[in-house]
Amino acid sequence: MKNVFSMLMLCLLLPPAHALVVAEVSGTEPVIVETTQSKEIVWDKIVNLLITNGASLKTVDKVSGIIQTGKIGLGSHSAAEGNKDGVWVVAENIGRRQFPEKFNGELTFYIKEDQGNTHISISLANLYAGTPSSARHRPEQVFTAYSTKELEKSIGAYLVGTTTSADFHFDSPEMATPIAQHQHRKGWSKAKRWIVGGLVVIAAVAGAAFLIERRGHDGMDGTKIR
Repeated sequence: MKNVFSMLMLCLLLPPAHALVVAEVSGTEPVIVETTQSKEIVWDKIVNLLITNGASLKTVDKVSGIIQTGKIGLGSHSAAEGNKDGVWVVAENIGRRQFPEKFNGELTFYIKEDQGNTHISISLANLYAGTPSSARHRPEQVFTAYSTKELEKSIGAYLVGTTTSADFHFDSPEMATPIAQHQHRKGWSKAKRWIVGGLVVIAAVAGAAFLIERRGHDGMDGTKIR
């Protein structure tokens, strides 16, 4: 009976097979997760996840345990400072300037097996948030950006098995952010209103000038304009 009780207590105290262990993170520190799955299984899951979601692989070194992506687009999951709900990256100090047209960055994974557990370090770094220079000689605008750690934590949860969702759908690194696209459409609509308004004013002025000119001839030849 004593042995049965001891085994029961041991089962209750042991963590589940695929425990998610997230360290306290801030700034550029990576998210750390740990699992009892083998390094081989974790490695294959990471590679399949990245390829399935449209990421290119820049570094794949199994001996060193490093996987690094090329640039991945983050625009669909971006926001300005102060609005961080459900987003992966945030741009700072935008002020009244236009929202950055492009957000991209690189994911890096370090995988290490130790005493039957596999430790995975996940970081989203080399972030770029900016608006390229334009044909109208507008200079490039570059903003400070940081990761909210939401992407890293979501990937970590998938790798250790606490969630089955692997749908991250990375954007193209050159894709314009939806907010910037909306600003362009809004700006073009405003420009069209100004253009139409200007044409109306020009037509009205031209019509008035024509009438004044015609009336200037009235009385000189006896012609009446009705």
